[in-house]
Amino acid sequence: MSDKIGDKIKELRLQRGLTQEELGELVGVKKAAINKYESGLVQNIKRGMQAKLAEALHTDPATLFYPDAASSDTNLTRDEEILLGYFRAMNREGRDKLTEYAEDLAASGRYIKNDQDSMVDEEA
Repeated sequence: MSDKIGDKIKELRLQRGLTQEELGELVGVKKAAINKYESGLVQNIKRGMQAKLAEALHTDPATLFYPDAASSDTNLTRDEEILLGYFRAMNREGRDKLTEYAEDLAASGRYIKNDQDSMVDEEA
């Protein structure tokens, strides 16, 4: 993890008016762990903890932990931005697996939007 990410964690924590101890309580770790995250001493925060931190800080893991991969396309929904951020953060093998999984889901037909789903999306 880069210091830049630690700085972002700290910035978002302070914006929420949280102490390191309070953020730690929200995500299930001690204050010392939050201090290590913010100072860049922890190089690889596990995905589960990334998700907890992002939720507690009112952001998403892709934006928080892979800022260079985040999209600036304002026509994307939040879910699309999150997914694109993860995709851009992956290596070639990960991208291939994610694409393959999406193709499998689409091919099953079960997860394809129908006319009613499209109407709900447009109303939202």
